[in-house]
Amino acid sequence: MLAVLSVLIIALHNLTDGVTSTGLLWSVLHRQALVMVGKVPVVVSYPLIPWIAVMSAGFCFGQLLVMDSETRQKWLLRLGLDLLPPSSSYDYQHLRRPAALVEANHRRIHRAFILADASKYPPSLDFLLMTLGPGSCSWPGFYRVNPAKSSPLVVIGRVPLFYFTGHLFLAHLLTIPFALVRYGRAAFLWNPPNTQGATDPYPPAYGYPLWIVYIVWVLVVGLMYPLCLWFGKLKQRSQSRWLAYM
Repeated sequence: MLAVLSVLIIALHNLTDGVTSTGLLWSVLHRQALVMVGKVPVVVSYPLIPWIAVMSAGFCFGQLLVMDSETRQKWLLRLGLDLLPPSSSYDYQHLRRPAALVEANHRRIHRAFILADASKYPPSLDFLLMTLGPGSCSWPGFYRVNPAKSSPLVVIGRVPLFYFTGHLFLAHLLTIPFALVRYGRAAFLWNPPNTQGATDPYPPAYGYPLWIVYIVWVLVVGLMYPLCLWFGKLKQRSQSRWLAYM
């Protein structure tokens, strides 16, 4: 029942994209937005739907991992291939051009560009398929290797929620020295980007070149590795049940 419900939410949640409610509840559930709670601006970056369904589907996915090796490999590869997204998913109606504007011999290219423009916040059906599908296909390959316990894939993979929440705080913390070096100030970072009338507004064209983004990415992963290693050992020593979810 949990698996069926999870799949239904993942497959059908984009049918609600047309709902234009600006309330806090709908933003928390399915719409990335900046909403005002009284006079306090609240940024909703990660709506719960369909991520909750993805997590519950992952819980059900565990049943595949306890199968015998041959059956497991077959189902993982088969499931991954079945999940590869079609180029005509319904959740891109807002991106499609009128059929009269798309020549018949260009439709495949047009659909390919639409597929590449998948929505992540909240994740569209195609975004989930184009990530979960290849992920499942890669599992049989990982079963053929025996990584060391100190491998980043093992260390970080054992504490995924800890890494996810931790890297968000770390990345935001790093924006302060970067802003001080590039702009000479950092107080604007405490304002939502689209807040009107801020005393210290964001600099024009705020941001960094792509090569700096990659450097920060490597830096964040490198700094999180020893933290994940420490937390993983803490989980092994602790009897606390809530740590198991981190």
